[in-house]
Amino acid sequence: MKNIQAFPSTEFSEGSYNRGMTLRDYFAGQVLAGFMSQHSLASTLEDDSDYCYKVADAMLKARDK
Repeated sequence: MKNIQAFPSTEFSEGSYNRGMTLRDYFAGQVLAGFMSQHSLASTLEDDSDYCYKVADAMLKARDK
């Protein structure tokens, strides 16, 4: 799994390059948006976050095939 950027940029700001968020974070955010639209309050926020990143990791793995 590569730690590639979702929205890469070559802009230099505040002493470092702004390379954008990781694709993993972007995927997890997209999962979260869909997940929360169907969410029940039966789980903890930590469990929900873990689930979103597990799905994001699976998406990255599938992408590498």
